[in-house]
Amino acid sequence: MKHGGNPGSSRGETRVGQVPAYELRMVTIEENFQFLIFETGKQLDAALANLEDPDPARFSVVQSRDDYIDQLKALIESRCYRQVQDAGGSARKLMDRLIAQNVITANLERIADYAVNLCKQALYLHNTRLPRQFNYFEMFSEVRAGIDGILPALKDLDVDLAMEICNRESTLDNRFKEYLDRITLRLQSGRQARDLLTMLFILRYLERMGDCLLNIGEAIISAAVGQRMKIHQMEALDSNLRAVGNQPRLDSLKLHDYRDTRSGCRITRVEGIETVHAARAAIFKEGRLAKIAREEANLRRWSELDPALVPRIFEYQPHEDKASLLVEYFTGNTLQALLLGGTEESGRLGVQEVLEVLPGIWERTLIQEPVAPRFLSQLKRRMGDVRRVHPGLGRHAQELCGVTVPSLGDLLGLLADVDRELHAPFSVWIHGDLNVDNLIYNTKRNSLHLIDLYRSEQQDYLQDISVFMVSMYRLPVKDPQRRREIAQRITSVRRAAEAFALAHDDHEWQARLCLGIARSCISSIRFVLDRRFARQLFLLGIYLMETMVDHDGPASSYRLPRDLFRA
Repeated sequence: MKHGGNPGSSRGETRVGQVPAYELRMVTIEENFQFLIFETGKQLDAALANLEDPDPARFSVVQSRDDYIDQLKALIESRCYRQVQDAGGSARKLMDRLIAQNVITANLERIADYAVNLCKQALYLHNTRLPRQFNYFEMFSEVRAGIDGILPALKDLDVDLAMEICNRESTLDNRFKEYLDRITLRLQSGRQARDLLTMLFILRYLERMGDCLLNIGEAIISAAVGQRMKIHQMEALDSNLRAVGNQPRLDSLKLHDYRDTRSGCRITRVEGIETVHAARAAIFKEGRLAKIAREEANLRRWSELDPALVPRIFEYQPHEDKASLLVEYFTGNTLQALLLGGTEESGRLGVQEVLEVLPGIWERTLIQEPVAPRFLSQLKRRMGDVRRVHPGLGRHAQELCGVTVPSLGDLLGLLADVDRELHAPFSVWIHGDLNVDNLIYNTKRNSLHLIDLYRSEQQDYLQDISVFMVSMYRLPVKDPQRRREIAQRITSVRRAAEAFALAHDDHEWQARLCLGIARSCISSIRFVLDRRFARQLFLLGIYLMETMVDHDGPASSYRLPRDLFRA
């Protein structure tokens, strides 16, 4: 058994799926579009709430979700454009350029509109000498220089020139802030108030032209590298690559979407590099400081336990409220891909490797101190999102064949004490989000790797077990034979959990696993748009919670139903 793997040239490139790629892309486009609508509505609700009751914490949440919405939009655009790029590499490059031209055209039109508005505002000035008291010419020059740089930057897809265009936005922004402060101070005297406000509007239009230049520069960068990238992401990537001894021209890099994520982080596979680690490809992550910093710390902790199991850190750099991370890139497929479209043996071996590796980590990190997983408390925190996606599910008690089915809220109330009192007798170091898309398995090397480790912590091992089981169960598989295979894999996970529990005198493991599975079933439907399957997952979670409510006796005597996930 081995866990190592060489950083290589393809991860997830193997076509293990049985469904054509263009059909899978269409499904992804539709699903992400619905999530984009959902997230936009959520932001609107939060903005209204903050207007009625200003709260810095709420604003922070709204701000942090902006990257996720940007990422969804970029992902939808990328998948749509890839649909028409199947003709080949040359067509793809042409399409990237056309996309950039489309963005540039729209933003140039906005700049022209702002110029018209600016001229109109100038007519309202009584003191026509007032503009001279502000160095507006410098702002005009910045905009003009940005416009003049568009053609050469687009012609050669020159990232350096494009970044210069982008950086003019911050110059204009800083100048506007300076003039805003001056005008605010002068308005306190009450003199020339109308002219000063008019001048503020004029300067504001110039500042908004800078926003357009930023969009234009980022469009050219995206065309050059083949992926939607923001200026701060390119600057962070450039800084990371230079720090590890790699100084290529940015437009010579090949960037690829690495995977879909709802966390708000940008995750990109970077090819065409040479590092001191002899890596030819790497994974670049950029996002909120707290999240990236935690992942970096967790990677170091995992590396102490098994350095071959997780990506090596090439570089980590904090940038004010954001941070970036350059890490090792693993070849192989996700366990999700293997279970969906690989051979029965590859899926079986992948799950088997997980069940051999993780208990070893648990043994080495076990601390004999009780820990409370609080599964239902976790579920409560996610119910807002669950109800936004599936608003009618489980809100009220129902009557079926003369039997009352309690609402989810009723069950959460009935089990609140149980959830609070259930403790694992010990804690171990867990992944924290052990779903099948966060496990890379290389079938040729029989090597396992863990990714996306920012939720790792010292906790109940059944946290990982419950997530792992449900992530397999909710795979979109309708083929009866493949569903039976997945059910067998889930059964093997349960047996491994039972063996670990018995070996460590964990007498309440089945009660905790019951609530863990219920939590995962219900909370995961916020990512499931198939209403029939979402209802199936929801009812399974309700059923498990009912078995716990109906249980009469100590938690140690509770027995988890055997045929939960039968095909």
